[in-house]
Amino acid sequence: MQLSKSVPGSDLGPIADLVISTSFDSVMVTAATAKTPILYVNEAFTQLTGYAFEEVLGKSPSLLQGVDTDPAVLEQLREKGERIKYHPPC
Repeated sequence: MQLSKSVPGSDLGPIADLVISTSFDSVMVTAATAKTPILYVNEAFTQLTGYAFEEVLGKSPSLLQGVDTDPAVLEQLREKGERIKYHPPC
């Protein structure tokens, strides 16, 4: 099963596709580039945020930041993202 709303050529394999698309947890997949466009979000993400898949595809994850977003929380998210990118678990 390939993600029906994924970027062409980004087949993660049938088990990963199934886990991501049916997860009760919100999942966002971004590109590993400077601007990090959103490549995929699952149904749990759309239910949590109210954004439709089509609304976020290709946009920056920063669209989730509001004027009241705590800068410390953003820094924690960046640090966690860096750990995932550069220090994946063994």
